[in-house]
Amino acid sequence: MNYKIVISLLLAASLILQPLLQVAQAEEGTSSPDTIRVFVGGFFAQLDTDTKVTSSGLGGRKISLEDDLGLDDDDTVFFAGLRWRISKRHSVGITQLVLDRDSDQTVTRELAIGDKVFPINTMTETLFDYRTTHFDYRYSFYASDRLNVGLLLGISDIDFEFEVVGNVVGPGGGVITESVVEEEDYPVPSIGMGIRYVLNENWYLRAGATYLQYDDDDWEASLLIAGMGVEWFPWRNFGFGLGYDLVKIEYDEDKEPGEDEWDVDFGYQGIRLSVIGRF
Repeated sequence: MNYKIVISLLLAASLILQPLLQVAQAEEGTSSPDTIRVFVGGFFAQLDTDTKVTSSGLGGRKISLEDDLGLDDDDTVFFAGLRWRISKRHSVGITQLVLDRDSDQTVTRELAIGDKVFPINTMTETLFDYRTTHFDYRYSFYASDRLNVGLLLGISDIDFEFEVVGNVVGPGGGVITESVVEEEDYPVPSIGMGIRYVLNENWYLRAGATYLQYDDDDWEASLLIAGMGVEWFPWRNFGFGLGYDLVKIEYDEDKEPGEDEWDVDFGYQGIRLSVIGRF
């Protein structure tokens, strides 16, 4: 994961903030009910998933779950969340994202996944499920009615499930079923920054970025989330959001010899639509 991306985002944000701070200081007085925010929606996402399973030293190069195993490369990632503003400068939030994909495809090249080999023309059934629950605390070091800039400290619980099943011809000529199943659930801490700018009581602008890389004894993971969007509130307590988000997750295992290792590069980007309630 390239930390230069995050540095570039933060530098860009600092350039944007300078004129916004001046405007915010001159235009106080915009207020709205925002103690509790609830939101639900979906990303219309372009997906990219590469994985490699190594078992007892056996296993091929990384494969694309979209190109090699037929998973959709565009799908909807659903999400829902809540944020509670405890005080003017402090808030906490929780968001959950869910994506379930499956496919049936005849492979067009030999695939080595762990200690299983799926020859050309093998009919495979593939499942890949992704769930993330993200908790964060936000400290708003600048907080006016019009502009809010905050530091985000969070942790994401990321859950991947991967399964491939295929019927192959055995040594005696009979058909046998081969399968590979991998599942991991791991936490990744993160740090980031969020910006909210109130154009008026009906229109808001929001942007933010979160990143961190974490190393454990036998695995390492990195997480990058960046996005921006606009919110429209035709009613005082209810509105709609439109934005664009980028998410990139890398997970690599480094276990003892003889143990299975699973590497995943997963990401998506696309338009985000949401319904928002604020109270």
